[in-house]
Amino acid sequence: MATLVGQQLKRRFALPYACYKLVFKREAFIRESGWLESIRACRPCGRDGQPIPWMNYNVVEFFDERLTDQLSVFEFGSGYSTSFFASRCRDVLAVEHDMTWQQQVQQMLPANASVMHCDSTPDGSYCRAASQQRASFHVVIVDGRDRVNCVRHSLRAMAADGVLVLDDSDRERYSDAFPLMRQHGFRHLHFSGIKPGKSCRNQTTIFYRDKNCLGL
Repeated sequence: MATLVGQQLKRRFALPYACYKLVFKREAFIRESGWLESIRACRPCGRDGQPIPWMNYNVVEFFDERLTDQLSVFEFGSGYSTSFFASRCRDVLAVEHDMTWQQQVQQMLPANASVMHCDSTPDGSYCRAASQQRASFHVVIVDGRDRVNCVRHSLRAMAADGVLVLDDSDRERYSDAFPLMRQHGFRHLHFSGIKPGKSCRNQTTIFYRDKNCLGL
């Protein structure tokens, strides 16, 4: 009888207990990762409140381990991720289609990072922003508008050991990026998981070749 009652209690309270472990235990992932803090702050951040990219936690952790202050970054789309990359890399240049947001982001950036504004007309100046720079970049982050064209035009802007990062890479409308990168000798590695403040799985893909700057 006691065993039966115990089994019934476990079934009845299984979900509340699971929720308790997910939320209130100190080592719970959504606490340790900063997921809860991101909900409170209404922005992507770690548990310490410091900004992180709005990408899944697995790829953010990978960046945290592999990025160095010798790397130059170009970012399509700007925001808290720009601050994150600036705190770990030599310099960051981002392009943003929303002028109001561009001005807000610029105000919160350190001296080694800046954001330029470009209109987001498809296959226009926005997607060519990296290739129009006189510098080459070790890391190109594609997380803004017109992403397949951003990938296409950024190939000429990448350093010999450069990598390209495509966020939300599981979306069908970005699928043309994969054969394009294969044609240029790139392999890819997927990272997936939840992102700050969200509950659905998100995928980010890193395209790389041999002897790349992230050691893949």
